[in-house]
Parts: sequence; C-alpha cells; structure tokens
Amino acid sequence: MIVSSEYYPAIQRPTSTLVRDAIVEVVPEGVRTADGTLHELDLLVVATGYDAKAFVTRIGLVGEDQRTPQEAWKDGFRTYQSVAIDGFPNFFMLGGPHSPFGHFSFVLSGEHQSRYAVRWMEAWARGEYETAAPTTAAVDRFTAELREKVKETTWGGSCVSWYQDAAGVPSLYPWSAKVFRDIMSRRVTADFEIRTKVSS
Repeated sequence: MIVSSEYYPAIQRPTSTLVRDAIVEVVPEGVRTADGTLHELDLLVVATGYDAKAFVTRIGLVGEDQRTPQEAWKDGFRTYQSVAIDGFPNFFMLGGPHSPFGHFSFVLSGEHQSRYAVRWMEAWARGEYETAAPTTAAVDRFTAELREKVKETTWGGSCVSWYQDAAGVPSLYPWSAKVFRDIMSRRVTADFEIRTKVSS
C-alpha cells in the first residue's frame, strides 16, 4: 500500500514515467532494464524492500526430519490459518505468511494470533497433549482455499510486490477481519496431529 497523497499525482505528471521492467544492469549512464532499454539517470536510489518472511527463516527453526521453513516454503507459502506449519510441532507464528495485515491492524492481528497460541499452550499445560502440529491435509486445504480467494482481491492482480511468495501468490489473508477473529477464537483439534505423553 502507498500511504501518500503525493505519489499518484506525481506519477501522472508529463515528466514522470513508470517503468515496470526489471533492472538487469547498473551502468555509469544509468540502468538497463530487461527489455534492453538504457534509462539515463542522474541519481539512483536503491530501495528494494525487505524480506517479509525473514523473521521466521532466519531464527534457525528446524522441524521434523530436519526440515526448515525455507524448505517448507520453497514452492510458495503454506500455513495453517497463518499461525502454524505442518511438520513443526508446538510452533505458532504471529504475523506470519497469510496474516491479515494488508487490511487489518497488525497489532490486533497479532493479539488474535497470540490468544490462539495461548489456548494451545493452556491445553498443553493441562496435559492434553505433548506435541501438536497441523496436518498436511489441513495446511493443503487452507492454502488451496486461500489461493482461490485471493484472486478476488486487489492483491490477486498482475502487480509484482513483496506480498508475493515464490509461486507469485500474495501471502495475505483474503477474508474479512471478522472471519479471521472467528477462526482465531477456536482450536480445531481435528486439523492437528496430536501426540500425547507416553506413560512409563
């Protein structure tokens, strides 16, 4: 999102040109784009964005079978309701891929996700399970539904942005804030592989 009252008028001036081709080379005269055009410049400002998933991929998280989030997401993001990943028992995310921070308060989103994770922790403290992780089927179902629904949103267009994963699918939650709050208000244990402590 561009939160500015000046950007759109500025880009519509006769002296402005929006170039969407990728930069393939920086040369003394300016930059050359993928279509071969040399764009002569006096000044080049490098603002390439940031890695939206770095908070998970850089913490050294390792799940079952020594799998990392990078491996789990090499073909695009896959999550369970934005808060968990199959194969990563007892791991819950706040603000992870598929969170609704494109159209919903990041703070409120995190609070709902925190409460969801706490419900699981409380169940663990009561001895209801030893480990819990979403099933691959539940993650696949949510991911498929999300990829279809996001096509109905503005993020589902052809614009390239940091919101997109390796498959080009926007990583945002495409449903309403109310739907998200409702989902985060309950634990669907049938969607999880739950292991209990083996008594000796």
